[in-house]
Amino acid sequence: MNKPVSCSFNQDRQTSTLFFVDEAGKRAGEYYVRGSVCFPLMIESPGARDGARLHDIVGFALLACQDVETGVVTVFEQQEFAVIDHIIRDSEIAYTGLCTWFNECWSRYFCRKYFYFHRDHEYARKFRLDIHRSMMIAPKPEMIELEIYDDSELNHVIWSYVKTQRLVYERDSTIHVQMKQLRDGDKAIHPAIYALQVLLCGLDRFPYRKRTQGA
Repeated sequence: MNKPVSCSFNQDRQTSTLFFVDEAGKRAGEYYVRGSVCFPLMIESPGARDGARLHDIVGFALLACQDVETGVVTVFEQQEFAVIDHIIRDSEIAYTGLCTWFNECWSRYFCRKYFYFHRDHEYARKFRLDIHRSMMIAPKPEMIELEIYDDSELNHVIWSYVKTQRLVYERDSTIHVQMKQLRDGDKAIHPAIYALQVLLCGLDRFPYRKRTQGA
C-alpha cells in the first residue's frame, strides 16, 4: 500500500492534506481522518488440539482516511494490542502497548478522534483510563462513544462500503485475512472486523461536512 510521505493539518476544515509519491509522481489529497478501537476481547485462538480450546486476549485499532471528494475510505494503519502502555520485563518490552501507535497516528495523519461502541462502555473504562493516564501518549486521543447498532446491521455496513467500492485496505493485512474469513461464513468474533464495524458506523454517524465560506 502506498502511504503518505507527509501531512498537513487544515485547522479551518478539520481535515488533513496527505502528500503521496507514486509511479505517477507527486500528488496530494484532502482527507477526513478518524480511527476506531476494539478493546481487547477474549477470542479462541488457532492451535487447539484434541478438542481443547485455546484463548487469547486481543484488541485491535484502526486509522482510516476518507477522501472528501470521492468518499472512499482507506485504512492506512492497523494495530493489534492487549495493553495501552508497554509491559517491561527483564529490561525488554514483553508486550507492546498501543501508546506509541496513537502518537504515530497523530504525527503522520493528525488523527485525534477514535470511535468505540457504547456496548463496551463499562468494560472499556479501564482502557480509557489507561489512555488518559498514560505519560507516553501526547496529545491525548478523543474517544467518541457510538450508540449501539443492531448486530444484524453491523456487517451490512461493511458490505455496503465493499459493494460500492468505497473501502480500501492493505493486501495480506489482518483485515484482509479476517475479511476473507467473514466472506467464508466464519461466525467467530474477529477483532479487526469489529474495529472496522466501529469505524464505518462512526463515519456514517458523524460524516464529513464541508464548511461553507465564513462558517
